[in-house]
Amino acid sequence: MSELDAPATPPAFRRWYSKITGFFLVRIVLALVIIGVPTGGLNRLLHLVDPYVPSILMEPWRFCRLLLTLAAMHGLYILYVRVFEKRRVQEFSSTRVFSELGLGIAVGFGIIAFSHGFLAIAGIYRIEHFLSFSNLFTFLFIGIMSGYVEELIMRGILFRLLEQGLGSWIAIILSSLLFGFGHLNNPNATILSSTFISVEAGLLLAAAFMYTRRLWLPMAIHFAWNFSLGGLFGTPVSGIAQPGMVEGTLHGPALLTGGEFGLEASLPAALIATGTGVVFLIFAYQKGSIIPVPWRRPKVSPSSAEEPRLEVPESDPDRDNTPTENVE
Repeated sequence: MSELDAPATPPAFRRWYSKITGFFLVRIVLALVIIGVPTGGLNRLLHLVDPYVPSILMEPWRFCRLLLTLAAMHGLYILYVRVFEKRRVQEFSSTRVFSELGLGIAVGFGIIAFSHGFLAIAGIYRIEHFLSFSNLFTFLFIGIMSGYVEELIMRGILFRLLEQGLGSWIAIILSSLLFGFGHLNNPNATILSSTFISVEAGLLLAAAFMYTRRLWLPMAIHFAWNFSLGGLFGTPVSGIAQPGMVEGTLHGPALLTGGEFGLEASLPAALIATGTGVVFLIFAYQKGSIIPVPWRRPKVSPSSAEEPRLEVPESDPDRDNTPTENVE
């Protein structure tokens, strides 16, 4: 049978397939499965090598294992976007990558430094002992892994697709709650600590993504937050206490110290981080980067594409940043 005689895919089937795979909840599940399952399998295989690695080479091997895992996640995310969303991956655009990474590191470190500084002036935080600089490598791994993996999942997949389906404001609320209460199983976590993380970090990281429409800024903030918290100031990271460069202690009311969970459940950190998130949100709003709820969007004409595309207004000099609803 020649190509001309081959039966074409029925238009009705194509329409239904497009509708199903284009639904934002289906896309979330597809993305999580396509990225999570192979990456989890690879990570398990790499851990099987650990017993055969000499102790002197364990740290370099851990770093290689980390890079291989992140490279797999990165490649699978690109594969998902290309196949199912049929677009280029602007979330990892090289536009302003170094400036956004630098800004993110400054913001993440600044929030943690100002919080500890305020508590130090109040006599609540103090450094008990200087430990080893080698402990910083542990938090380097933790920071890179949590910054990349959690932001790819929470902002690159969940927030972004919820935003496309439900609009920016609902997506911020839902993704923040998922992010905050995803920490509920951490050591010393409480309903209050998860609520604090939902408000302070959920808003901050979502707004940072909305401002640039790339993942570099929220990933760098997340990395610097965790690295500074445990590695530089020696206090628990989301309830997990590990030795950093120094041993830091917090003594005072739980509302100011965060209790056993650590600084992330404290009022000073919540106010500083939430305030920074509001600033990023204002910047995103000024750039026209707010996606309205579905019932407030212009209707798509029958002659246009099956699903509306998001692209940058002509007047925006940064052509890779700000989405607005593009309808015929």
